[in-house]
Amino acid sequence: MNYDEAVKYIFGLRKFGQEPGVTRAGRALKLLGNPEESLRVIHVAGTNGKGSVCAYLSTALQELGYTVGLFTSPHLVRVNERIQINGKLITDEDFLHYFEQVEKVSGHMQEEGYDGLAFFDFVFVMAVLYFRDHNPDYVIMETGLGGRTDATAALMKKQLSIITSISLDHTEILGDTISKIAVEKAGIIVPDAPVVYWRTNDEVSRIMEKKAEECQTVCFAVDENSYEIHKMERKDIDFSLHNRYYENSMFTIRNTGLYQVMNASLALQALCILNPDGTWDLDKIAVAIRKTCWAGRMEEIEQNVYLDGAHNPDGIQRFLETAAWLKGQEPGKKMYLLFGAVCEKDYESMIEEICGQGCFDGYVITQIHNQRALSAGIMEQEFRKHTDKPVYVQNDNHKAYVLAKKLLGENDMLLCAGSLYLVGAIKEMIGE
Repeated sequence: MNYDEAVKYIFGLRKFGQEPGVTRAGRALKLLGNPEESLRVIHVAGTNGKGSVCAYLSTALQELGYTVGLFTSPHLVRVNERIQINGKLITDEDFLHYFEQVEKVSGHMQEEGYDGLAFFDFVFVMAVLYFRDHNPDYVIMETGLGGRTDATAALMKKQLSIITSISLDHTEILGDTISKIAVEKAGIIVPDAPVVYWRTNDEVSRIMEKKAEECQTVCFAVDENSYEIHKMERKDIDFSLHNRYYENSMFTIRNTGLYQVMNASLALQALCILNPDGTWDLDKIAVAIRKTCWAGRMEEIEQNVYLDGAHNPDGIQRFLETAAWLKGQEPGKKMYLLFGAVCEKDYESMIEEICGQGCFDGYVITQIHNQRALSAGIMEQEFRKHTDKPVYVQNDNHKAYVLAKKLLGENDMLLCAGSLYLVGAIKEMIGE
């Protein structure tokens, strides 16, 4: 089997199985001799912001001189993006090498009566083997879905757990309230590993503190009172933390997304817990925060064209805060939205939020090239319920992007959101 055949095989695997991902992945790792036990793991869960927190942490640790493994999802263009060390993606040759090892283990599991590995489990176990053999100083692992039953929950020895903002998403699996979802996310908390979490509300805090107490570990909350924004410009946001570790240090993110201050603050809090004696160079950490870029999160890919992976109501709300701020900087200019979504998301609430915000002068709707895609016709109907602004429909993603660009006058802006699949399609098209 070659690399392309291996990738095709993995994408042909089911998304879920009868057993929880943690059970499948745990059995696979045991059959492989528990390679995860040699890793220094930082485990990240949450609804929104996981990838960005991982990126800020990874860049900072590298700037401090450490080697950092990174496992994230989803990928935008190539599956290799999910497994990397110091920003370098796993090679096609290594991908195939570890694929072959995991394929054998998945077969043994089926012989034992277990489910074979599902898509996410398979790539996760590949990542664990890759990191064991390359031995980075830290390994940052992002959950796929939830936390308690996620494949990555098979990682029982950790340096630190981080839980980002929690909101309603994947409710059919994780529960239909913030509290139920918080319980699932808190499932990554284990003994002897401190926890940093985003204080979504008092109930989330109660759940996190209780779980940390049960595990006899310490818990640190971060919220919007933890930082202060000092200056905002089109490409920079300056902020500081109300934290004795950083004293009066000023940090800058090179991103328009207001929500990235939240994510950077979580990463900064995590860094001070990883370094309790305070010996790390704060100037290097500031440099790292400034140069971190996480693809598809208010990423300016062409002049005045931004990609954002917001794909649930809370993510859309954060995205709209930034959109409104951008529009306010040049009130005479127009702003358009290119939108596509998958069918299991709460697209009705997202579209209602978008239209209710009122900062867009027109909408281009496109159908994502994915089995889970929401039809352009359904999205068009929903948009027309809530706006009298122009709504254009183009099923082909490439043609939709070209159409949206043609609508722009000088210095007008185009924002693209609704799904990371849409972000990936546009990035692949731009790359070509």
